[in-house]
Amino acid sequence: MNRFFLLIVSLTLSCQNKGKSEKLVGQESIIIDSVFVPLDTTVVDYTNDIPITKSFVVSRDSVIVRQAMSTRSKAMEKAGYGEAYEVIGEEGDWLAVWSRERYPYEGLHNGEQRVIIAKRKVFIPRSVIGKVSDLKLSKEDALIISFLQVGEKEPLYNERGLVLKDFLSLELITEQEFRQQKKGAVEMIVRDTLTHVKKEGVLVLPATIKNYVFKDSPIDAEENRAEFEYVGYNPSLQQYIVNGSYYESIDYTLVDMHTGEQTVSMVDFPHFSPDGRHIIALYTNPYEDCVDVELYRIVDRKITPVASFSFVHWMAGTETKDIFFTKDNSLYLPVFYNKTFWTEEGQLSTPKQFMRITIK
Repeated sequence: MNRFFLLIVSLTLSCQNKGKSEKLVGQESIIIDSVFVPLDTTVVDYTNDIPITKSFVVSRDSVIVRQAMSTRSKAMEKAGYGEAYEVIGEEGDWLAVWSRERYPYEGLHNGEQRVIIAKRKVFIPRSVIGKVSDLKLSKEDALIISFLQVGEKEPLYNERGLVLKDFLSLELITEQEFRQQKKGAVEMIVRDTLTHVKKEGVLVLPATIKNYVFKDSPIDAEENRAEFEYVGYNPSLQQYIVNGSYYESIDYTLVDMHTGEQTVSMVDFPHFSPDGRHIIALYTNPYEDCVDVELYRIVDRKITPVASFSFVHWMAGTETKDIFFTKDNSLYLPVFYNKTFWTEEGQLSTPKQFMRITIK
């Protein structure tokens, strides 16, 4: 008898109740543990005590997940590279896993009809399943984006993914080449963090015309929390750089050292190209498991946005010192296939792949 990973959605609005629902399948009576919740409510899956091991699809070809342990069995769902499955059993060449999709059933509870939305036990070939450490970013996947905004134009969203063809060239390189290039890293920022220090939560940046003031909000302000730290300045552009940390986000703000006005706010740390023509900011997004990238152009010391992208399959290293330009205006950084960013223990992984970005 199949066992299910369940949530129950009540057809009528009600408070949460726990109970059991009986469903007849042929001559077999299945007792289903259930949790009843109001409609339009986010539901936490009701789990059972089956031991679970999390594994991943490591085949680059699409995999058919079956209803039973046979290639002739009914196809239940299709799995792509990197899809995670919870393994609950094994036999021969097959693994029993909880389905990624949920399937509807109908049943009675206290005489009332209910719709049961449940994960169910399905089967996947053992040969296509591996560990998270087996997953790698490919050069094709590196170019897939789900979001594109060019300048001030309307943004373009595509959940199925677009291939980035303009603005940037991306190339995966070896760790040896990355380490070698790091020896020639070019620093475009003066990091004089002791020059401008906050006093009682207030950071004052002196400018020729007027000073610019950042003021912290209390740490216990939750959604209204804001903390600011002076990072340094770019001497060629005469721009201060300040890191803002908020409830669930960050930014980096440039402030003009002459006017005392805010120039631009960026999604993450600004990396200035040595030729003085571009800025790239990369934000590793822990909520969407992707990397958001902003590209800016500099003309006559004026900074204008060129394009913003969200890359679907990879995330960048989070250490600023490990992301750097070289004198040929190439940007180097460690990258992760997005599902390998965290270890199975919930710790940040050690990067094993590296990338060179060239501005077109």
